[in-house]
Amino acid sequence: MPATLDFPVSFQDLPPPGDSRADAPAACHLPADLTHGEERVLPFLCAGWSDSEIALELELPEGCVRADILGCLQKFGANSRGLLAARLLRGEFGP
Repeated sequence: MPATLDFPVSFQDLPPPGDSRADAPAACHLPADLTHGEERVLPFLCAGWSDSEIALELELPEGCVRADILGCLQKFGANSRGLLAARLLRGEFGP
């Protein structure tokens, strides 16, 4: 059974850079092989945060964040951060 990522709060509760804010879908089905690190970066990626901003927030090296984002792109079959974020926010990976 694939894991799901529940967004219990809207991205308005995240402090994204600038005024860019987006509402998250209620739930998103995740690939079964998604790592914990990849799951952690998804809400920030969807909110438009940079690698360095995510790294600071999650207290991780920027290289780890970059690797997690690349893993997400591969596992979701997206060729850009923007495409992945748009597809997640539109609920294309929903039930």
